[in-house]
Parts: sequence; C-alpha cells; structure tokens
Amino acid sequence: MSNILLSSSLDEIGSIVSRFQTGGKVAIISDENVYDLYYERCRQSLDTAGFSIIGYKFKVGEKSKSVDTYIKILEFLAQNKLGRSDSIIALGGGVTGDLAGFVSATYLRGVKLFQIPTTVLSMVDSSVGGKTGINLESGKNLAGAFYMPEIILQDANFLSTLPMKELHNGHAEMIKMGIISGEELFKKVSEPLYNMDLNHISTLIKTCSELKMEIISTDFHDEGRRQILNLGHTIGHAIEKLSGYKISHGEAVAKGLSVISDISEMMNYCIKDTSDAIKNTLKKCKFNQEMPFSAEEISKAVRNDKKVRNDEISLILIEEIGRCKIVSMPLEEFDNCLREAMNRREI
Repeated sequence: MSNILLSSSLDEIGSIVSRFQTGGKVAIISDENVYDLYYERCRQSLDTAGFSIIGYKFKVGEKSKSVDTYIKILEFLAQNKLGRSDSIIALGGGVTGDLAGFVSATYLRGVKLFQIPTTVLSMVDSSVGGKTGINLESGKNLAGAFYMPEIILQDANFLSTLPMKELHNGHAEMIKMGIISGEELFKKVSEPLYNMDLNHISTLIKTCSELKMEIISTDFHDEGRRQILNLGHTIGHAIEKLSGYKISHGEAVAKGLSVISDISEMMNYCIKDTSDAIKNTLKKCKFNQEMPFSAEEISKAVRNDKKVRNDEISLILIEEIGRCKIVSMPLEEFDNCLREAMNRREI
C-alpha cells in the first residue's frame, strides 16, 4: 500500500500527474467555492503538461455528498468519454475528496485519483487513508470504497484563503490525533489555531497526516488498529446526521470527543484528570460541548453506524493521552452508558 504525501504547489500538478499518465484527459471535481478560486490555476498547469481537461462543480456542503450528485458526476464523465487510462483530481475539502474518491473507485471499475485537499480537515484527515464514500438517507458514509489516490498534494498556501470557521473545523481532528499520539502532540494542538501562524499550522498538519498514514499502513481495511481513528466519530456522525449536517464535522467530532471522555472516565478506563484535560482543551479551543440532542436520539442514530455488528458496537475509549482501546459492547449497554454520561455532564 502506498499513499504518497507531497508538500508542493498547485501550480506543479501538471508535472506531477505526468509521472503517472501520458496525455489523455483529467477531470477536475470541486465544489463551487473552490472551483471559482482554483480551477483555472489547476487547468493551466495541466494544459501546459499536455492534458485535456474537463471540470465539474457541485453545490457546497455535506448534502452534496449524495447518491444524486454521485450519479450526475458519473454521467458527466461518461458523456465526456473519460477513459480507463485517464484520471480524476479531487480539488477541495472533505466532501469533495470523499465524493470524487468514490467516483474514481467506481467509474469504469477504477480510474487514477489525485487528492488535492484545500482545508485543514481534508489535509489532516479525509484525504489520507483511502476512505471514500457518500451519505445515504439513513446515515453518513454508508456507501463507499477503500481506494487509494496516486498522491496527496498538500499546498500550505491554501490555508491563507480559509475562513476562521474552516481552520476551526479541522482543529477537532488535530486534537483527536493528539489524544491518540501522546502528550507531546496533544500539547502542541491544544492552542487555538487563530493564535498560530500559518507555518506552524502547516507543520502540525504534516505531523498529524503522517501519523494517520503510519496507523493505516498496517490496517488499510479498518479491521484492527486503524479503528482508533474513529475516536469521537460514532457520536459525532450521529450528531451530524441528526442536525441535517448543519453542525459541521469538526464541531460534531468535538462533541463526540467530549462525551467519549466522560464515558471513558465513567467506565474506569481513564482517570478524571485525563477526561478533564480533554474537555478543558476543547473549551480552550472554543468548541461548544453542549449536546443538542438527547441520549435517546443519538442512540437511535447510532444504529445505522458502520461499526454496529450483530447488535454490538465498537467504541474507541480513552485510557490516557496516547493510549486508546477498542471496546465492543452490546447496543443496550452503550445506550445505558450514553444516557448516564449525558446526565452527569457539567459543561
């Protein structure tokens, strides 16, 4: 398995794609915002390198990660005669990477994929590791495939155009990686991103994405150690779905991390100091930890989570900063733990 992470400029994408493809077509897929900002630069670089370029843009937001948008893109590629020796570029944030990645995995049974993440969240998390997918009415990422890009191009210059809410959205995944990694990284990501310069943020992104690559390198299909990357996500995905995706992924994951730290303490997996350290960090970094839904609503939404098997769910619980544990428990026990933890919360 390879997942090549390049620190490079968007203007070099033409020469980079040339390493994997000689001539032919390249389809650039982006949401409307990113398309308007960066499509022309990407197109010019590819044109100079001798490629024929087609572009597809879709509406901004999680709701575009749908069956409808997915089918429209497949039809667009077919109508424009994209062939098996051609390729797709996912230019954008997490929604674009997941959606275009799933298109790449399934169109003509697989065409080359190049990921160019443009947000903190997509650089740290969603572009790394080969998970692609779309949402169904019943839940998040319920249709998808494991499909590796040829490369992931990280251009730190994208960070300068991001609004503060997008920096904040990606910060939750960085805090998650700090909890998984240990005290050194946890301390580094425990400051608000608006207090950091872009070079510092870029360095943290590189550290977090390389750590994720190391974790998935021995468990590509998410059957063992890779599952620890789901820390905070079972509850987080339920919150996203219940909100109609009005609550961002980062905000939802932060809420999930907060509740999971309480459950971990309540079940005696970690001491109170560990739980408090996580919640205090989330508070310091301006994450709202209030739960907008009841335990019963979250439990119902969790039933559609991919990690539910034979009426049991795999939860990632925290033992200490730097050590998490995969714990399988009956759904009824999870319901009781969630209800008790939320009743005891003092945020």
